[in-house]
Amino acid sequence: MEYERYGTWLYRKLREKEKQTKGWENHEDSFEETLRREMLKYKELYHLLQEDQKQLTESYYKILKKNKELIEFNELLQKSNRELIKKEI
Repeated sequence: MEYERYGTWLYRKLREKEKQTKGWENHEDSFEETLRREMLKYKELYHLLQEDQKQLTESYYKILKKNKELIEFNELLQKSNRELIKKEI
């Protein structure tokens, strides 16, 4: 009795199963079905990119707001520093 390796056996079984199921899956090889699958793939990618863009825009405006606050705080510190220097002189 000759034993077959598991990987070889599994590959052979999968190939046999593919041959058996080809009969009813003729539409899978059609141009329209291929095109539909491609469109769905890119539609998902498009929505993912839209969500990324939305999050990037939100982050950008948060950073602009924080930057404005820091600039105002910096100006306040500079003003108080000038006043302290004037008092010392």
